[in-house]
Amino acid sequence: MAPLPTAVVAPNDLELAPGSTPIPFDLPTNDSTAPQPPTDCQRGVITHVMEKVWGISSPREFQVEAVTRLVFEPRTCLFLIRKTGEGKSAVVLTSATLLRGITLVVVPLLGLGCDQVAKAQRRRHKVEAYHLDENRGDDQVAIQTRLLSITQRRSQSIILFTSPQSLKEGSSWAPLLKCLAKRNLFSLLVCDEAHTVPLHGRSFRREFIEMRYGVLKSVFHYNPSLRVLAMSASFRSEEQNKFSSIMSVTPTHVHWGSMARCGTFFCVSVLGDIASSVSNNIAIYLKHNATYKVILYTNTKSSAEGHLLTLVKKTMALNSVQGNAIPLTGDSGLMMKNWLVLLFWGAIQSPASNL
Repeated sequence: MAPLPTAVVAPNDLELAPGSTPIPFDLPTNDSTAPQPPTDCQRGVITHVMEKVWGISSPREFQVEAVTRLVFEPRTCLFLIRKTGEGKSAVVLTSATLLRGITLVVVPLLGLGCDQVAKAQRRRHKVEAYHLDENRGDDQVAIQTRLLSITQRRSQSIILFTSPQSLKEGSSWAPLLKCLAKRNLFSLLVCDEAHTVPLHGRSFRREFIEMRYGVLKSVFHYNPSLRVLAMSASFRSEEQNKFSSIMSVTPTHVHWGSMARCGTFFCVSVLGDIASSVSNNIAIYLKHNATYKVILYTNTKSSAEGHLLTLVKKTMALNSVQGNAIPLTGDSGLMMKNWLVLLFWGAIQSPASNL
């Protein structure tokens, strides 16, 4: 067994798992070389950090296994496919905390990174987080000064959220990131919503390709033990192959979670008798699902709240459907729509639910 990497904060007697092998874990296999489960010591270190630093007292098994691969197996490239809300971000936070150094998280949408920065701050445990795209002017100078003061990985964990645009050659952040790469400070590269890389990379979002030949070229070159984590809730095999080609990586592990979803059916009516179409589809889809709910979405508020909603409820009653129905119209803001759907679905509680 190789000794524990010095960047990992853990008991001195902790040992590494055997070297990584290009076999997907969590997939059925009879191959005796399949990756071993976390050792007791590894599991103890991971669960301790998850609880003490991130407040996760009962981590899921896939989280512990994923962190084990990333932390205790150098040059791991893990494809993690789990449903939204199952805790993929905890894998990033825990791995970044244990590895120390800089974790670079590439997010396709600015809003995703902005939401995660506040959750990723644990300064008392020497974990800092910044969103590069959100800082310009004096704020950018302050962050650059802070990052340039770092000379070794072990002293702290820095999580940098960034869009592909900031990783392009010629971006305002490129010189700094290349300098940090030459110091061998990068420990982990994370691509969130990884399916968007092949989806947009060869069309109108060329930044995904350009970032690989920009800043990331230096990150890979000067950081030979760099771990790579690609996360998505829907990452098909074809998209994985394209991602591997664009990013010039080969997965050592592929983790597939359950792809089960809540039963959701869509009926889109563009032309013809919309009222009849809605009525017929309710009868077809809900005939054997008597407790399902219906969301009637239209930009015409008067139609939704008038005869269409009445028709929906009448059709549900005729087919002995015991669920409920609400109208959702285009005049509601995005956040209001999301809140109404969650409330209707039962995912949140509110005094309004008693109305």
